[in-house]
Amino acid sequence: MEVNHDRKSYQLVTEELALFNEEYYLSVWRISIPTTQDLTTSDLFDTLFAFEHPDIEFSVDVSEEEKGTWYYQLLVPAMLTTPDAAIRRMEKGTKALSEYLTQHNMSAEHAVLQKEEMFHYLKRYNPGVTMENK
Repeated sequence: MEVNHDRKSYQLVTEELALFNEEYYLSVWRISIPTTQDLTTSDLFDTLFAFEHPDIEFSVDVSEEEKGTWYYQLLVPAMLTTPDAAIRRMEKGTKALSEYLTQHNMSAEHAVLQKEEMFHYLKRYNPGVTMENK
């Protein structure tokens, strides 16, 4: 059997959590950019990237910044992680992130991308991604 390394896959675990390319469990938040008067964009990034939690990895996508939107990508490595464990880790990590953002006055309205919306978000950066059934 030949492995296609260019092929990317997307498999829903829950409405808000997907297994991407069998590498990461992924949840994506669409955020209205925090408009804290006291913080510059640089300060916002410094604070965001200072967030650390053992259950999730975190990154920020600013591709729609001109529209007033950022995307937070919350990731749980898939290696040796069952879907149930990924769900628990994501829940703990998102709770910790929410608390961290509140502590730093950076809470902002957000929506968690679901199902097809998350798939289309991933497709922007991974045009060959395919949706797989469980």
